[in-house]
Amino acid sequence: MQEVTVTHIQFTKWIERQKTPDDPKMFMRFVKDVEEKCDADNKERPILVHCLTGAEKSGLFCVVSILLEKIQLEQEISVVNTVRQVKNRRHKSIPNKEQYIFCHQCLDEYLHTFDTYANFCLER
Repeated sequence: MQEVTVTHIQFTKWIERQKTPDDPKMFMRFVKDVEEKCDADNKERPILVHCLTGAEKSGLFCVVSILLEKIQLEQEISVVNTVRQVKNRRHKSIPNKEQYIFCHQCLDEYLHTFDTYANFCLER
């Protein structure tokens, strides 16, 4: 049996009884921190995402992570299709309208980071 070391990273800025975190920008920073930590390890290892219910908070993390990755690679995304794909695997993910809206807010924050870059045009 092979021994594996697991690094635990926890998002502590989400009040337990709230449907979404307060700040999309802070949540996106967390998603990016997880990605950077995994990239810094220079190893092909999976990421284990978990929460108390097994779907609600971890599902939001997965959807936002996938959306950010897709927009970087393809420069276009569909929140509806991404949510649908994640819900097909874990049907209790994104269980409410507030989380769906939060996904859009995260993307809006991400796109506004490009206001200063000339190679990415944001239409308003």
